[in-house]
Amino acid sequence: MSEEKDSIPVHLMPVAAFLGVFSAVGLARIVYLVYANLTHQPQPRKPGPTPLGSNPFMILVAIVLGALTGYGKIVATINKAYAESEHALFDPFDILGITESLKDDKTAVTQAYREMAKVHHPDKGGSPKMFLKIQQAYEALTDELGIQNYQRFGHPEGPVKAPSFELALPSWLIFPEGRVAVIMMVLYVVMFIFIGYIVVVAMKPKKEPKVKATLDSNTVSLEDLGYIGKVLSPKSSHMEVLLAIASTPENIEWSVQYIDKIAEIREKATEERKNAKAESKNESLAFDDLDDQGWDDDEEGDDENAKQAAALAKQAELEKARQMEQLKKATGQAKEPLEGIDDGVLGQMWVLNVLTEKHKWPPENLYFLSSEKFDYKGKQVPALEHPGLQRNLQFTTGRINSRMLNTHPELCTY
Repeated sequence: MSEEKDSIPVHLMPVAAFLGVFSAVGLARIVYLVYANLTHQPQPRKPGPTPLGSNPFMILVAIVLGALTGYGKIVATINKAYAESEHALFDPFDILGITESLKDDKTAVTQAYREMAKVHHPDKGGSPKMFLKIQQAYEALTDELGIQNYQRFGHPEGPVKAPSFELALPSWLIFPEGRVAVIMMVLYVVMFIFIGYIVVVAMKPKKEPKVKATLDSNTVSLEDLGYIGKVLSPKSSHMEVLLAIASTPENIEWSVQYIDKIAEIREKATEERKNAKAESKNESLAFDDLDDQGWDDDEEGDDENAKQAAALAKQAELEKARQMEQLKKATGQAKEPLEGIDDGVLGQMWVLNVLTEKHKWPPENLYFLSSEKFDYKGKQVPALEHPGLQRNLQFTTGRINSRMLNTHPELCTY
């Protein structure tokens, strides 16, 4: 009997328990990430949950599936070993409490079965497991198919039929017995203490570390440092360093804010210039009317004096405008010329056009950026489709090709 028990792989029971708990925690984590991504509202300077299409999430799913597969295989293996052990130990005469000499006496077998059934029937407080064994013992000695199976396979139900994969919670895992119970209880206690510790740490309010305050005071956030540490290594090239700096969360955020501000300034400047042109046109028409009246008057009076007075007034007005423009420039109140609105202004669009013309844009090799996705207004977009990151990359490429840009013929004409 001990020999048959030894055939059960009890050493795999703690492994099954660990894989089961790990799978449950992993599944809970996957469900949380799916929920967090569906309900996430993007906020500035706050990283969102792990994206569902990212490598960390896919690795988590693969690990959990592997743990579930291992758990199912081990449970099926142990259950099959238990079934084979019970088949090997099955003795209908011992179960019914009769001698083997009575195997052909159906009356004695039936009487023994009824007496045992009365004692062990579940309705009278007996064990369902023992009652099932009594029924099987009775079939092994009285039922024609049961007799054949018992003689051939040692059990009235025939050979052991066990699935190769099971995800159910077996009794030996929930209610371990014997020497396995001690190991399992220790394992359960350790795992629950560990899970409890993780929960307490996760719910505990986090204090801002001194290092974060120090770094923030130097305008370098921990998020940026974490990102740079993730994408760079001691073997990174100088180009990878430039791309990492250009694509840090803080630099992207500042760039997006700048783009939004420029769009606002452009809209306002366009409206102001439109109104200024309308006013200038009205003033010109009024001046022409006055000139026409003046010339008519001069035909009757002193037309030479009127012309000189008008010329002096216009010259004085131009001088006053020139002095006001100088004052605005000196006090920082002068409006900056904008590309696409004012004539002769070269800016980002000109740089982009020249880089494209010289086959320097888009960059041939974006290294790690080609496989990364970046959050823009709630959507995950590639590097070159993110306006803020695109602007940073264009300026970085422009600085690398600064000699070509500075000597460009169009630039030299202004």
